[in-house]
Amino acid sequence: MFVSSFKIIAKDGFEAETIRAARNMSALLKLHCGSEGSILYRGLDGGLFAYAKWPSLEIWKQRERDIAVLNEARADMDRFVLETLPLFSSSEVIFSNAG
Repeated sequence: MFVSSFKIIAKDGFEAETIRAARNMSALLKLHCGSEGSILYRGLDGGLFAYAKWPSLEIWKQRERDIAVLNEARADMDRFVLETLPLFSSSEVIFSNAG
C-alpha cells in the first residue's frame, strides 16, 4: 500500500472548478491507473486537502505514464490549480484500527 496527501491551492475564483477537476482526475486515476481512490477534504483553515491510496509505491509511480485519457484532466488541473503541495506520503502502516 502507498498513500499520499497534499494541499491543493486553487487559483483565485476557481475553487469550484478545481474541485470538479480533482474529482474527474481522481475518477480517471482509479479507472485507468490502479488508484484505490482518493478523498478531498476541506481543512479547518478552509483549504483543500487530498488523500489518495494506491496498492503500491510502484503503481503510484507508474501513474505518470502518458495515458491519453488523462491529458484533458491534467489540462483542467493546470488551468484551475495554482499549486499542489505534498504533505505526507507513506508505504508503511504501523497499525490501523480503521474499518
